[in-house]
Amino acid sequence: MTPLTRRRLLAALALPAVAGCAGPKKGSDRIQEAGTLTGTLVPSPDPPRVGLDTDFGVILTDRGTPVIGAQVAIALFFRSMNQAGPTAVCTAVAPGRYLASALTTGMNGRWEAVVTISRPSQPDAQLTFPFLVAK
Repeated sequence: MTPLTRRRLLAALALPAVAGCAGPKKGSDRIQEAGTLTGTLVPSPDPPRVGLDTDFGVILTDRGTPVIGAQVAIALFFRSMNQAGPTAVCTAVAPGRYLASALTTGMNGRWEAVVTISRPSQPDAQLTFPFLVAK
């Protein structure tokens, strides 16, 4: 990932934390909930494109508080043909913000990002984010 791409993604991950920022709206495919856990998917580029490395940021909160110290993994699935895609372990880049870098989507169509969150003293949680990959 180039330094410019990384700066853009980190800026996109920070945007929802800014008061008055128009990020994804509740009920959007980019925001999912499991119990008290809320996750927001932030791909870069957005929308993901065929054959390009895509960085996937995940913003996690529990009752509005950033989730710190979680182990976060992401698995992509190409739903248009029911095929498994790339997987990655996310890196914590800021409180409540996790990043998986350079995942390549090889075909356009319907995809899902399944994010698994493991936290101490908490049951594991999964969030599923549908998204489209453009040509």
